[in-house]
Amino acid sequence: LQRSFQDVLIAGSNYTYTYSSQHKNDKDFWYYRFRIETAGNLLFGASALLGGNQEEGVYQLANRPFSQFVKPELEIKHYNRFRGDKTLVVRLLTGVGFAYGNSDLMPFIKQFTIGGSNSIRAFRIRELGPGSSRDIGQQDASNVFNDRSGEIKLEGNVEYRFPISSMFKGAFFADFGNIWMRQDDPDREGEEFAFDRFYNEIAVGVGAGLRIDFSFFIARIDLGLPVRDPRLPEGERWRFEEYWLPNINPFSGYWRQQNMRLQLAIGYPF
Repeated sequence: LQRSFQDVLIAGSNYTYTYSSQHKNDKDFWYYRFRIETAGNLLFGASALLGGNQEEGVYQLANRPFSQFVKPELEIKHYNRFRGDKTLVVRLLTGVGFAYGNSDLMPFIKQFTIGGSNSIRAFRIRELGPGSSRDIGQQDASNVFNDRSGEIKLEGNVEYRFPISSMFKGAFFADFGNIWMRQDDPDREGEEFAFDRFYNEIAVGVGAGLRIDFSFFIARIDLGLPVRDPRLPEGERWRFEEYWLPNINPFSGYWRQQNMRLQLAIGYPF
């Protein structure tokens, strides 16, 4: 965690390919976006060729190490429109970051985050992950260090949009996903990605939203309910029995704090 916050130079490039199958009046179409970002390759090559300044085996420029990584991302969306201006949108987003050469870890600003108004809306931004890790001694899953990031991301969303009036529109949604680190950290158990358990570390949230269409922009209010929380002990991650059912009381401030997340934003989430 400390290394991810160290001062580094980031110099590189990115390439984005976007494709949409939508044509005029299409009711069923796909959207694809592939993005890859690289950093540090030219600097590393020049430093190795010219014998650049090294400190502890790491090349430096202007007395600062430079970061070297590659970060591919893929986003897929499917839109299905029905009569009455109703739309079902399904989205899948995944990505991974690889640090190599002059770096052993992705810089914090380039790592993945999850949660918030455009992600899993039942959780605060940067609240989840990596994996099932949680703060040492943490007893309340809602009381966390909200600056969490990871090198692997998997996220999915389903949203049903429908009109209420000419100005107001509604939505029901379900979001799922998490972030992970590629390598194990003995001080933060459960943060690394593992094929035999990653599916058990998926967070799930559901909710409803209101959109106000001002023609030139859309104001959005989403209310999310966390259904599954990977930070809780294994076997207790579905929140229905402990958090929802025993003491359902939306008028209680404590119950709302534990079970409701209000997200305010401009525009559609995806």
